[in-house]
Amino acid sequence: MSHTVWVRNHWWWDPADDETRGDSCGWVLYRRDPGGNPMRTDMAKGFSYYAADNTRAVRSRLTVDDVLFHGPVKNLDEAWRHVQHAISRDGWLNDDLNETRRRDGRWHQAHWFTCWRNQQPQPVSPVLLPEGFRFNRTGWVEADAATLELP
Repeated sequence: MSHTVWVRNHWWWDPADDETRGDSCGWVLYRRDPGGNPMRTDMAKGFSYYAADNTRAVRSRLTVDDVLFHGPVKNLDEAWRHVQHAISRDGWLNDDLNETRRRDGRWHQAHWFTCWRNQQPQPVSPVLLPEGFRFNRTGWVEADAATLELP
């Protein structure tokens, strides 16, 4: 019997740099749409997901150890204030995605913010995502485990 799994796009992760790379803290900031949420909103301790690298290969499974914040924020600065105990300000502000979106004004409006801490990533045998496989705008997708050949 098949089941669904969640996969997160870690497009910044180059497997040549680190074979077992996974973030100790993960986060997503997005506008909530009335028609549905683009990511899992009931994230809690014990939730597991897979991470795909910049070659579109799934290489690790991560498990949430703690949800640091989950709720609405007015902008990127407010989001950081909720997690400053876990993420350095330099790391937060020097993130390419944050810099780009701050510069073009996309982070200066109300959003929904989720930040979590992961346990040590568990490497999995690399699985290349099928051609045409698409992540939603937050970098998450729920997919059939059998189709992706994931455990």
